[in-house]
Amino acid sequence: MVYDPRAWSEGRGMSEIPTYSNEELRKLVAARLNEVVDPCSIAAGAPAGLADMGLVSSVQIERGSNGSIRLVVKVGVTHPFCMMAAVFLNEAKTRVSAIPGVDEVEVSLEGDLLWTPKLMSSEYKERLEKVRQGRLALPVKQ
Repeated sequence: MVYDPRAWSEGRGMSEIPTYSNEELRKLVAARLNEVVDPCSIAAGAPAGLADMGLVSSVQIERGSNGSIRLVVKVGVTHPFCMMAAVFLNEAKTRVSAIPGVDEVEVSLEGDLLWTPKLMSSEYKERLEKVRQGRLALPVKQ
């Protein structure tokens, strides 16, 4: 743990800033991005966040010489005409910025991302398949 020099001025005393490996930080970022749920996944009956949907194209970690952490995140949308891009960018920045010890976050839209279901996480694909199989098992009224 590293002590936060800003803590005194913010009235928090000797607050500690957690230190993360790049792998730990990537997992935290993915977890926060999965809090931003894609409405298309809700419509499919299996809500999923940006990371599980395969909408996170990159997470770049920049560490300053003073211990600062800057994250550069690129996200996409499932369709070029998706109207959720601005919402995704705003929510992603808000949630990733809340990770303790992260000093700066830049989130931008990946315009070149051509989303396909192949980009979804294997865990989400399995969950979605279970939902679809459950729908097929429903009795049909005649």
